[in-house]
Amino acid sequence: MHEICSAAINGNRMYPILLQYPKEFPEQFALQFKAAEEKANLKETLSYLGEVYNDEVTNQVESLTATIEPVRMVMLGSVVGFIVVSVFLPMTSMMQALEK
Repeated sequence: MHEICSAAINGNRMYPILLQYPKEFPEQFALQFKAAEEKANLKETLSYLGEVYNDEVTNQVESLTATIEPVRMVMLGSVVGFIVVSVFLPMTSMMQALEK
């Protein structure tokens, strides 16, 4: 990351440095960054890329939430079922004892 800052401060191209970090900066991002550097419209391109990646993260979070929700409901149902059984089991045992 220091390399990117140094390149920006010195007025060098940042695109080659972005390619060195494929985990942090996807290739598509680096290519669009290169085009923005060449056209000298970094502000607009970075604003657009920010929106795109924000939407992508939002979609992934919604997908993860939709995946986790059924598991959460099953767990909640299990807890409620356990409480119901733990309340009624002693009551039925007492009623059977009173019948004898």
